[in-house]
Amino acid sequence: MNNDYNNPAMKPNAPVPGKGLAIGAIVCSAVGLFFALTLAVTGVGEIFALILSIVGIVLSICAKKQGYVGGMVTAALILGIVGAALSLIMFIACVACVGALGQAAQNVDPDELQQAIEDAIESANNAA
Repeated sequence: MNNDYNNPAMKPNAPVPGKGLAIGAIVCSAVGLFFALTLAVTGVGEIFALILSIVGIVLSICAKKQGYVGGMVTAALILGIVGAALSLIMFIACVACVGALGQAAQNVDPDELQQAIEDAIESANNAA
């Protein structure tokens, strides 16, 4: 008679090495990608997205090193790489836009701007 009750591989609730890291990786990577796509207007959101995506990449690599085998680790790694790349591109674009706006603001003559505002207000009052 074969008694497999003491075999750890046969236990239904045996902990899977790296599963917690894989779950953390997929969550961080997904949230990082979500922030990269939705908070593109603010540079701060892109920094959070970049940090979360990098954490997701690191956690997925650690889960794979601990021996977790499954699609969740691969998905987390891909989401993390896409999220990090997208957030980095969007952050650079945000910095470039702010720099361009700052440069454009330096080239504006304050008297011309004041006159343009007064003309716009006057034409709006005359149209109403």
